[in-house]
Amino acid sequence: MKGCLTFLVVLGLAATAFAGPDERVAEIRKWYDTVQKSKAATERKIAFEAESEPMSGDLTVRDFDGGWQTLVVSYGGEHVGIDEQYYFKDGALFFVYVVTSYWRFHPDSTDEKPKTVDTRTEDRYYFDGKTCVRRLTRSATDDAEKVPAVVAKLEQKRIEPGKEGETHRERAGKLLGAKAAADVLAAFGVK
Repeated sequence: MKGCLTFLVVLGLAATAFAGPDERVAEIRKWYDTVQKSKAATERKIAFEAESEPMSGDLTVRDFDGGWQTLVVSYGGEHVGIDEQYYFKDGALFFVYVVTSYWRFHPDSTDEKPKTVDTRTEDRYYFDGKTCVRRLTRSATDDAEKVPAVVAKLEQKRIEPGKEGETHRERAGKLLGAKAAADVLAAFGVK
């Protein structure tokens, strides 16, 4: 009986270790829901502004009971705004959600009647250790007031994580250790 129980425990651990991306993504979604429903135990903010290019924003670090942690870095520049949300469990990155919004003048825009065209892109990165196991994306271009609703109705497309997955993983580690504005800017490779 003891040997059978040991076998079942080892089999269960092996199944977890060899779970595919679908199982890992399902687990991450549960973890994400747990964090979203939790109240932060501590919160700190770091404001930053680059000297070398038009980039400024805030990093918000939230710690939750149970080893959960989030980083939200919101920044912008000329015609663009970006929100990057990083989720950690016991110091290990498991999820990144990035919303990029930018605008340009509509071809029919005039000085008297300015008109813009806005684009919103949402990217979701799911991590297993240091590996990005899935990236989902969706994007739309429309009037500023309409574009968030248009994007929300779109199906998320699975694409290769590419270099972006690695970039976000590396940036997450740097932002996690940030203590000052210079640290945040260094995570983006700017001064």
